[in-house]
Amino acid sequence: MHLRRVACILLGAWLAGSVVIGWVAASNFAIADRVLASSPPEIQSAMAPLDATRSRMLLRWLVASENADYFLRWELVEFALLPVLAAVLLRDRQTRWLSTVPAALIIFVGFQHFRITPEIIYLGQNMVRGIATARQHEQFASMHKIYGAIEVLKLLLGIVLAVWLVTMKVRRRRNSSADDASNTAFDRRCAT
Repeated sequence: MHLRRVACILLGAWLAGSVVIGWVAASNFAIADRVLASSPPEIQSAMAPLDATRSRMLLRWLVASENADYFLRWELVEFALLPVLAAVLLRDRQTRWLSTVPAALIIFVGFQHFRITPEIIYLGQNMVRGIATARQHEQFASMHKIYGAIEVLKLLLGIVLAVWLVTMKVRRRRNSSADDASNTAFDRRCAT
């Protein structure tokens, strides 16, 4: 009973972290463009030696570097959080089979961390610096689509797991109530 609560808390932390990281990464580039468009006079005078293209390049480099750091750190947190979640699910007899979901999520995170994220970082830095080829732009877009698809798949698996864990107790109560009612009816028939 308590293990499922712990699993729900761990799963909720993982789901919240995934959503927040995705939201932050998606909004950072828009914020950089907004800062350039409406920065205070002090910032505008400090950036005056740079033309608009170089100012944009500088801010986009900063955002790309921050996003890369966020993704790498979040993936490391996932490597710590998901095995704990799997272990908690393994300890409860009724949720043992559900531990395959965090195990699958760990595989997805590993693929992202060791294959996709480094490629996105490398290609993104080349794009910001203006030295990326047309082929690298295509690769960057493809890698982003793959990363996004994996993130959506991970979130869906996490949500399915959460729904299953939350409704597990309700389903067990219904089943036991139905069993109790049928046992009571059976006992009454046997007594008469």
